[in-house]
Amino acid sequence: MKKLWPNQEVVSILIDSSLVRSGFEVADPNVFFTRIDHVLRRSLGVSEKLEADKEVKPAPPVETGPINEDTEDEPEPQMPGMGGDFVDWKDFKAQQEAKKQAGAGVVEEPAAEAEAEAKVEAETPAHDEL
Repeated sequence: MKKLWPNQEVVSILIDSSLVRSGFEVADPNVFFTRIDHVLRRSLGVSEKLEADKEVKPAPPVETGPINEDTEDEPEPQMPGMGGDFVDWKDFKAQQEAKKQAGAGVVEEPAAEAEAEAKVEAETPAHDEL
């Protein structure tokens, strides 16, 4: 490899990298990456003759398993007016199907919605009370 001046080396790297970006291949990839290595070492102030450490230290051990979250200390956040009596939709549908099969009849959805809205309004303070 021919010894280039620092500015010539940078220009050569710029030309070769533009060729690679355009889809062409560099003539000798080893020479190309050696030039990049030299420029980077000079810019970082590292000796060009200094070899890299070949000994790699293992990573420190990492805890495995589930993350322990202390949920007992903090109460679960609730939406205003929810009252904490959330009913899962699947459970609600199963209850309705059971009532239907038992002959008790299905609770009409508008009546259930009106009942839920009345409960929320009763639990939510009025605007004047705030």
